[in-house]
This record gives sequence, C-alpha cells and structure tokens, in this order.
Amino acid sequence: MAEGRTSSQAILATCIAIAVGIAVWVIIEWTTGTEAWDHKAYWLGGYPLMILTAGLLGFWIPQGFLWWPIALVLAQTTWVIVSAFEQAMVLPFTLIIFLVLGLPCLLASYIGARFAHKRQTKPGTDPG
Repeated sequence: MAEGRTSSQAILATCIAIAVGIAVWVIIEWTTGTEAWDHKAYWLGGYPLMILTAGLLGFWIPQGFLWWPIALVLAQTTWVIVSAFEQAMVLPFTLIIFLVLGLPCLLASYIGARFAHKRQTKPGTDPG
C-alpha cells in the first residue's frame, strides 16, 4: 500500500466490499423471496449501494481502486453460484451479467480514486 495506508485498512476495505456484495443479494432475496436481480429493490437500492460502496472505497484507498469493485462483485457472484448451484446451466450467462454489472462499480471506484488524488495534490490541503 502507498504511504499512509496500512494493510489492515486494505483488509478492512476488502471485507467491507465482500460484506456489501453478499448482503445486498441476501437481504433482497430474503425479503422478496426472489432472486435479487429479479426484483426492483436490487436495481433501485442494492445495486446503487454497490456502486456507491465502490466509489467510497476508491476514495478511501485510491491505490486499490481496481480491487474494490472486483471484491464487491466477485463476492456476490460467488454467493449466487454457490447458493444456486442447481442452475449451473446458466453459469456463463450469470458470469457475463456480473461482468457487466461490475463496470459501473469500476467506474465509480476510479472516480473516487481520482477525487482522492485531486484532494491530496490540492495546494494547502493535508493529504493525511
């Protein structure tokens, strides 16, 4: 990690990404009784929360901006595959969808990292 960022912060950020990714799916699936992405709660609440989380993690630890959306979406993908293993026939389709869903998360993380870098390089600000 770059100066000022400890490995414990990176571990915490990774845990946050994994927890949010899984929690979004599980909570929506549990409360609606359907696969999360089949319900509007995923698209109106859960998915925007994932994008926001990626952006905030990118801002918090900009050096990991590529990793945060990967951890977020990979955790959710893994959860879906493990919990719905009987539907393995649709696995390639599922992976493609999650790859596409990861792109806005990656963009948000990148934007968060850019804001963090601008804040750190702005004259008169404390980068700490």
